[in-house]
Amino acid sequence: MARMIDTATGWPSIMAFDAALMPLSSCIFSDEERVAYCDALLHSVSTILPQILARCPENIPKAKESEYFTSPNLEFNTEIYSRYAANLLYRTLGSLPAVVRNWYAGLPNTGMQIVSKYIRRYVSKLLVDAELNKVKVANQKQLKADKLLKIRVVPVSGEVVAEYTVEETTMRLSIVMPPDWPLSVPSIQIDKAIVPSEKVKKWLLQLTAYLFHQNGSTVEGVMMWRKNVDRDVEGAEACTICMMTIHSTNHQLPKV
Repeated sequence: MARMIDTATGWPSIMAFDAALMPLSSCIFSDEERVAYCDALLHSVSTILPQILARCPENIPKAKESEYFTSPNLEFNTEIYSRYAANLLYRTLGSLPAVVRNWYAGLPNTGMQIVSKYIRRYVSKLLVDAELNKVKVANQKQLKADKLLKIRVVPVSGEVVAEYTVEETTMRLSIVMPPDWPLSVPSIQIDKAIVPSEKVKKWLLQLTAYLFHQNGSTVEGVMMWRKNVDRDVEGAEACTICMMTIHSTNHQLPKV
């Protein structure tokens, strides 16, 4: 498939690339498999994305922006090609954010300005809304029974807030989506961490790397953070000397 994309030009290469995107939404990958598959598309993205952008519509009416980019249903009319390109751009940015960032970072300054202006104007808000909606759906379906982890979204600021309670102390993780997502990475902050600052920095680095390099979703990043917390506090039990595991003032585990 990659060879077909690289050797074809114009619409044949664009449609071949579209076919290569399908497994990302229809197949179940392990983290390692997804990373390998996305990495294999890096060269194709560098080749095809400029062609897709060149075919995207300009001066789209505000009321029709969502329809142009998010609707997979295309009517056969004079706009079918530009609408198809717009929808494919939206799906590419949503499926391969880290790969797209890698491509974007290698553009000359003029190219970066052109790409950033278009994506920020038309696509970023739609992608952020879709990402926040994924968090809402996961919260309602998969995480509802979890009494220790509470997640909420703040659509106005594009923020995901996760609160995880351990030993009667609630830690807070904040992930704020940038206005030019996915060209920039989210800002991440952890409050009331119950471990030393070195481990907090490690959590932040792991989460940033996951969102920056591995095309991971926000909700998957939150679950990874929770696993890290569970692993680092596992085995820390209350004792008669400490009276409680977590200090009530600095919210940290006792040092033994």
